[in-house]
Amino acid sequence: MKTKHPLPEAIYLAVEAVEKTLSASILNNRKRFDIGQFKVNIGYDCGTIHCAGGWFAVALCDTQKEISFTDGADIFASIIGMKDRWSLRRWAHNSPSIWGNTNGFELFDKNIAYADKGKIGSRTMQDVLNHWRRVAQRIEQYNAEPK
Repeated sequence: MKTKHPLPEAIYLAVEAVEKTLSASILNNRKRFDIGQFKVNIGYDCGTIHCAGGWFAVALCDTQKEISFTDGADIFASIIGMKDRWSLRRWAHNSPSIWGNTNGFELFDKNIAYADKGKIGSRTMQDVLNHWRRVAQRIEQYNAEPK
């Protein structure tokens, strides 16, 4: 059975949407990123800390209603062509050469999931987005290989 990979073009678009929505002071601030933070605070401008799924929720979901990091994880997965966060986690786990390491199942739980080529993992949301760009590049390379 052929593995279904996320869509590289959709990854780039989702990453750009997050970058356009969140300010650089959020994206690059280590104090505003905690992969273990599961609650999403809608009034995030005051210094709120979120995990990757939480910032995806703030950037990509309707924040007029109560949202969770799982909403952000699910919408991000959907945008990039996966069924939901669980199918994305399984794909990352089963595709370590494209994900960039063997910790892909932990992409919404542990910083080490974003360790790539000797890096220690995510420290900011920008680190997460940069990792996703590298994933998209690896998928493009995989798709270009003769089958």
